Amino acid sequence: MMQDIRIDGRMQRVFVLMERDNRVVYIPLTSLTQVDYDRLTDISKQDPDNMLETMSKATLSNGRNMLALYDKLIQVMVKTGEGEGTRILKTSERDDATNFTVTPLPPDEEEDAAKDEPTVEKPVEIQPKIDRKPSYGRPKTQK
Repeated sequence: MMQDIRIDGRMQRVFVLMERDNRVVYIPLTSLTQVDYDRLTDISKQDPDNMLETMSKATLSNGRNMLALYDKLIQVMVKTGEGEGTRILKTSERDDATNFTVTPLPPDEEEDAAKDEPTVEKPVEIQPKIDRKPSYGRPKTQK
């Protein structure tokens, strides 16, 4: 079924595929083409309360499973209040920079690192070596 939900502080119209106590599985309308919108509207008429299960059983005319086709568009949010929530990033969307652990230095090494001042070297400018004058015009042919 279609709903307006505030996700990460922005109001969005979405197809709610499944709703549980504290989570909502949805597809934002902004990511759909007209064909996709029509397909999801048809599915929502069949079973508006559990579109996710209906999609998992539906096969399209091209032979693909409907749930597999829309897998990249499906998103999940955690409810933070009535009609609002925070989107959960998929593992494929997470940046490697957010998936690391920081191991603190032992106290002795922390003090040593603070004492050492970084040295900044001035970059050396490399001049191009020119052996001959550039030729202009057509190249000369050998006779």
